[in-house]
Amino acid sequence: TLGHHSLLVHDLLQKYRPEQAEFGPEALCHDGSEVLTGDPPGPFKRLLGEAYKVHERKYDSCMAEQFGLYYPWPRVIKEMDILSQDIEGSMGLRPCPLRDEHILSPGFVLTDEHKVLVHDVMHKDANDFLNTLKSELTARGGNTLQMGKPSSEEPAPARSPAELQSA
Repeated sequence: TLGHHSLLVHDLLQKYRPEQAEFGPEALCHDGSEVLTGDPPGPFKRLLGEAYKVHERKYDSCMAEQFGLYYPWPRVIKEMDILSQDIEGSMGLRPCPLRDEHILSPGFVLTDEHKVLVHDVMHKDANDFLNTLKSELTARGGNTLQMGKPSSEEPAPARSPAELQSA
């Protein structure tokens, strides 16, 4: 799932780039726009070109602003994303030809350490994802995901998909 992938990117960052572990929230949210776009395959994204990228950047920047994240995503996030794709592809967790036509990076070797990280991530669920994100944001002193808490404010009126797209 997208959540498992994001947790793997987070865990790879913690393991292989501990000096940049402060970007944990960015690792968890780096593909957040795909929740809204449905994560189309890479060839389709390339076919849409800039039209797709505009919306992806819009969604990502809104999320980053909401949670106080660094955006554009730090370079190390892309590095860990590529590593996670190599691991997922070599373990059969992503059908490489259909997903971004991802071919394993030159010199990539799947290790037992990679397999353990994937095993640990695959046993996590949505609550683990949210708790990890909340913990990371709290440690940073940012938005602490006050989702689901009662509010004295009136709820915002529901908006149609057309209204959301024009926003």
